[in-house]
Amino acid sequence: MSLNWQDLLQLRRLITRRVMLSRLSLAIERLTRALWAPVLMIASFVVVALFDVLAGLPTLLHSLILLLFIAGLLYLTFVSFRGFTWPTLLEARHQLETASGIAHRPLTAWEDDLGYQAGAGQNALWLAHRLRMQKLIRN
Repeated sequence: MSLNWQDLLQLRRLITRRVMLSRLSLAIERLTRALWAPVLMIASFVVVALFDVLAGLPTLLHSLILLLFIAGLLYLTFVSFRGFTWPTLLEARHQLETASGIAHRPLTAWEDDLGYQAGAGQNALWLAHRLRMQKLIRN
């Protein structure tokens, strides 16, 4: 019962790939949420432009409405991205662990260490625990 280097390297690559995909997924979710209002504002401007609503208006009113669209777009973009943050590795791991439905948080357990000098019995138990987490992660 041991962990050989090839298995460890392969597991590390698997974890890294899945965590990065999870991070990408979270980033796309957050960007979609942040871009929703500005895209809606642009779409409403496109509708107004395609129906040629502004063509019949006086030049001053036409310009004022265009400025309001630009100001609204800038404001919505600012408000939408004010609280925006890129997902961290910890958030990506957490999302991956909760979305997988696997109990006992295997990624977190895999990254843990004993934190102190353990005896031979405790080391064997810890190794067995890590092997079990390795099997959960692979699945």
